[in-house]
Amino acid sequence: METILEKKQAKETDLERIKLYVVWIDTNCGDACGTDWEMNSDPQPLITALKESSEATQAGFPTTIELEGNTPRPDGLFSNPATD
Repeated sequence: METILEKKQAKETDLERIKLYVVWIDTNCGDACGTDWEMNSDPQPLITALKESSEATQAGFPTTIELEGNTPRPDGLFSNPATD
């Protein structure tokens, strides 16, 4: 059985479907007082988010990668109001 794939130019509407990811770091570094997740950068493709997450983890920060528009914060916010 043969499969034929046809390549075609990406349309502007196709580009809107590209998923972007945000690297979040725990600024409390896993302290007993709880987590304080903050966005570490702007939304980006998965490959660069993975690289950034790896670098932040090596620097001692726990990280998570979320799809753009999602937050790991239990309060559902995108930043800590106490530190804004």
